[in-house]
Amino acid sequence: MARPAPARARASDLENRLFERPVIEVPTITMASDFDGAAPDGIGHNVPQEAPQAFADAIIEVDGY
Repeated sequence: MARPAPARARASDLENRLFERPVIEVPTITMASDFDGAAPDGIGHNVPQEAPQAFADAIIEVDGY
């Protein structure tokens, strides 16, 4: 795995500590809203709280994979 790109000075320590952790070696899915601005549907960074039904539906769907 390549070393992460240089981060802002205040994030560098955290980024380096995270890089030293074990690699996640199981299938992993992340769920988030639009990282480039507000999502058209208004969901922000806390998907489970801001869209609980959509979040629950996605978890149920992924469980079937």
